[in-house]
Amino acid sequence: MKSAYAVLLLAGGAIGLVTGLIEVLRPATTIKWQVRSTARARGPRRAIGMWFQQMVRADGAEDPRNDPRVQRSVRFLGLLLVGVSALLLAVGLAMWTSR
Repeated sequence: MKSAYAVLLLAGGAIGLVTGLIEVLRPATTIKWQVRSTARARGPRRAIGMWFQQMVRADGAEDPRNDPRVQRSVRFLGLLLVGVSALLLAVGLAMWTSR
């Protein structure tokens, strides 16, 4: 059972690490994906997307990809995601090797 948790932590950490690195290195791409996804979404997904856009101060009416303030916010969130993902990877690896 412990190895199943380790695999979940390793998978989640790897996905989070890749996503966080994309946010840090290519914030305009991340912003474009998020705005497009929110525009198509309905129900709770749209509400969460709108909340996220308000949090990073991305105005859906304008193009937020070139706004340095929005890019800084997305990069900061990406750094947080990279840190949490690295922690998940470390815990998962420790669990995996301590079998």
